[in-house]
Amino acid sequence: MWAWFMTLTAAAVVFVNWRRSGLGLLEFLALFFFRAYAPLWHGCVFNRPPLPEKGAALLVSNHTSSADPALLTCGIRRPVSFVIAQEFYRVPLLGYFFVKHGYVPVLRDGRDVCLLGLGTMVATAQAAADLLAAQGISAKVVSMHTVKPLDDALLADSFARYGVVAVLEEHSRIGGLASAIGEWLVAKNVDGRALMEFGTPDEFFREAGSQQHARERFGLTAPAIAQQIAQRLRK
Repeated sequence: MWAWFMTLTAAAVVFVNWRRSGLGLLEFLALFFFRAYAPLWHGCVFNRPPLPEKGAALLVSNHTSSADPALLTCGIRRPVSFVIAQEFYRVPLLGYFFVKHGYVPVLRDGRDVCLLGLGTMVATAQAAADLLAAQGISAKVVSMHTVKPLDDALLADSFARYGVVAVLEEHSRIGGLASAIGEWLVAKNVDGRALMEFGTPDEFFREAGSQQHARERFGLTAPAIAQQIAQRLRK
């Protein structure tokens, strides 16, 4: 009798919390089980990382499995965005969790330059990284999944580690990702000399042609981008 009563009470509590959360049932259950399991994983609930309640923070952890980002998110109890390898997006359930919570996929790592590709320019960033690698320049490629909100931790790490942070977008350089990052640099009082912008100028395109023709006209091809970055690094 008491077992049935406790079971129904627990089910009612879960149901009410789900309705209040505004989340989909699958996402809510995934979060519920992660939070239930989190205290057993590195003690991340009872010994939480000493992060400030507000403002940007960079948490560096020695991950032992691909489940760590999800479990740390549940244990920290504040908005967290992780930079993770692209292959983790293919892990069942975890990939769904990463997408829903806006984790940033890193397509490749590098030590000399960071390429932030937006939308259609991600493939171009990959191709530019290949051309740079042929010149002995190691490039990190990140797929920027949102312009608003920006990922504070990712940008803070990028401008701290790299002498060149190149933004690639098939968009006007005014009012796009590069502009948003420029505003972020000013707001956070971060040295922005590493920033390079690859986009379209503030002018009408008065020629007829293909998308590739327009990219070549505005220097948004992999060879043109790689050449400018290599020249910048040699200065």
